[in-house]
Amino acid sequence: FSLPDEFWTDGLFAKLSLPALVMLLVIAKETNSKKTKEVWLPYEHMPEWYGISAKSAQKGITELLAERLIKRRPDVRPAPLSPTGSTTHMYYSLTGVYGHTSRAARRKKAASARAEREAQRALDATPESQETS
Repeated sequence: FSLPDEFWTDGLFAKLSLPALVMLLVIAKETNSKKTKEVWLPYEHMPEWYGISAKSAQKGITELLAERLIKRRPDVRPAPLSPTGSTTHMYYSLTGVYGHTSRAARRKKAASARAEREAQRALDATPESQETS
């Protein structure tokens, strides 16, 4: 995955706490595929899945929500053994220039620019182009 230039130019890397940076990177990684726009992140699985404590994950998520870098979508599901009869899964996605759609558009633009550069290099490497130099 990649992060937009604004991560560096706006100084977000220096502004966010370490837990927020970790969670930003986790969400960016988990929402990098074409089909996955949001991710379920239960705090109790953070140590096992990502090596970050549940408390640090919660702190990072809280900070990202406050900075409006992520959005949260609750999904209430039946849980017959629960005292309330249901459980809520929280799904997270990045917003703005960090969002899935924006990152996909930037990847597409970068791939197109890379293809153009490679085509130009191939053209520059042909014997005809070297003879005119």
